[in-house]
Amino acid sequence: MKGFQQYHGQRPIMEAKGPSATQYESILTVGYNWWNRATPREKKSLTGFVVEKSVDKEAYKIAKDFLAKRSGKQEASNLGQQMAAAKITGEMTQVGGKYKALDTDFINYYKNAGGNKKTDASKSDVVTDSKRISLKKKGGSAIMSAVGSESIATIHCAMKHLNQTTQADGQALVDIIKKDFHNLFKDNKYHVSGYLSDLMKDPPEKAFAGISKEAINSLRKHAEKMSKKNEEMTVQMNEIINDKKNIGLKNRICWIAVTGNMKFPKDSDAIADTLVEFNPSNTTVSQKIDVTDVQKCAKIAKKTKWDIRYKSSSGTTGPQPALWVTGESTEMPTYNKVLIETLMDDLELDGEALLNEGLILDEDHNFLTEEALIKGLWDKVVDKFKKIGGSVTEWLAKMTKKVLDKADRIFEWIAKQGGRIWDWLLKFFGLVPDTGEISGIPQWSDTP
Repeated sequence: MKGFQQYHGQRPIMEAKGPSATQYESILTVGYNWWNRATPREKKSLTGFVVEKSVDKEAYKIAKDFLAKRSGKQEASNLGQQMAAAKITGEMTQVGGKYKALDTDFINYYKNAGGNKKTDASKSDVVTDSKRISLKKKGGSAIMSAVGSESIATIHCAMKHLNQTTQADGQALVDIIKKDFHNLFKDNKYHVSGYLSDLMKDPPEKAFAGISKEAINSLRKHAEKMSKKNEEMTVQMNEIINDKKNIGLKNRICWIAVTGNMKFPKDSDAIADTLVEFNPSNTTVSQKIDVTDVQKCAKIAKKTKWDIRYKSSSGTTGPQPALWVTGESTEMPTYNKVLIETLMDDLELDGEALLNEGLILDEDHNFLTEEALIKGLWDKVVDKFKKIGGSVTEWLAKMTKKVLDKADRIFEWIAKQGGRIWDWLLKFFGLVPDTGEISGIPQWSDTP
């Protein structure tokens, strides 16, 4: 898998000299708890920074050396006071840097996208009884990050959330894909497989030798278009992801990336509901943003761009997992299977005939890929025209209708699958995520 460019050409801003991000979380935690417990005399004299008043003993251990100096006590006091003034209430504990249990679906999405690194660091850094806070240091923190396969898993979770929250949005998403799929067959002509290398040679070779120039040109035109099926569907999917179709998906993607919702189980203290920016140079809390729901991330999402690239899943002609309608015996096949079944029906071939004619197994008795089977079936269609003649255009029109009728029934079923709509769409097209990129990640200075 290709590497993931977290900042899309931008180098991450390096930490300035001084405490690390984790150390600042500890300092702020201790300072906030001290401010809420200290007497007026202690606040004035900056005394009483003891473990009992820090509440979080681990945070106190990390901050202890920093608090040994008066300047460190002053900074902790100022930050604590600022957090209290920002209407943060309750005792504070540090959770940043700790690893938390992930949501089962997120784990599956992440692993299926090739993820193999730890990605379970908490999104919240400190928690109270009222807030789960993600802390960002002014001038050195991006609003969000999504590393490698995590970006792909995040988009899958956003799709799941979209379809869980409103069936209408799920239907609208499927309708967009369905319309674009129909556009691949515009002019009522069928786009043949893009694997017919013999057809593309000049002059055409093997099964295509001897066919009229007009028919060859027609077939080549459709072969070229079908070879771009995955590319065109990828473009359409990315337009949906980036809200070019007004589905509201990108807000959800950024909400998950910022807060950890759907990445972690519901009610996990790893999920942030508030973003707080603090400025060490003047020890102030400069921004506080509520991110409890999707819409509150809309302004952040507006500045980002997500790009996912897909590759073929390379199915074989052997036993395959298929889409099934729950409670019914009707099989909902993938796109390749629709194409294979339609060609088999036209050629009046069954599974035994395919096996006998060498279209399922190679010379070593391994199952051929679906693409290889499609090529073999298409070669037989060409042989059929050689023998009996007929109008290629008329045949293409009939095949188009058969394929689209079957595909429409599948789209209708997929639209009813709630949080799994995106999964089923990818399975239908035989696509798996390959690489993911996010650009335009806002810094705090870019937020409204």
